[in-house]
Amino acid sequence: QESRLKLLDAAQSVLPERAGLVLIADEAHQLGARLLEELRCLTNHVENGQPLIRVLLSGQLALEERLTEPELHSLNYRITCHTTLEPLSMQQSAQYVDERLARVGGDACSLFVDDALEMICRISDGNPRCLNQIADACLSLAAETGKLTIDAPLVRLVLRDLKQLPLQWNESACDQVEERSEERRGGQECRSRWSPY
Repeated sequence: QESRLKLLDAAQSVLPERAGLVLIADEAHQLGARLLEELRCLTNHVENGQPLIRVLLSGQLALEERLTEPELHSLNYRITCHTTLEPLSMQQSAQYVDERLARVGGDACSLFVDDALEMICRISDGNPRCLNQIADACLSLAAETGKLTIDAPLVRLVLRDLKQLPLQWNESACDQVEERSEERRGGQECRSRWSPY
């Protein structure tokens, strides 16, 4: 109750300069029904026909299933916009890694051998969290071992270490990438052209 009152006071204090507050609940799929209902109740408070607090729920696909539960019917009824992020394509995954490295002064073409980056992108299955996790682990292992570039064997080492984490990958995907890589060898330009794999 005390937290609710403080939040409402904060929302009213920004009026009339702003149209209320946005409360973002990340990992909302892990919230209990009682807390989700409390978030819904916050949207009941209105000033001049506009809600003082708008709620944005962000979570994994399990959130959609949770919202179909009978005790969350009122919350589900209040949802005015719903979107799902689609997995990245292979090309988007490679661009994502390259852009993240560019922000810190790196370059994917100089750090990753083509088949290593393709392996990371394929195994991540378009999931940005997995891309981050695998690429970061590869960069860390390369730094620890003094390697200047990340190749397929290093990616395989990282994947073996990450096997206990919730990543979906298998050896056959790695084998397929390496087989295609051997077929392509012979003057192919750097992936910075970002042609799809």
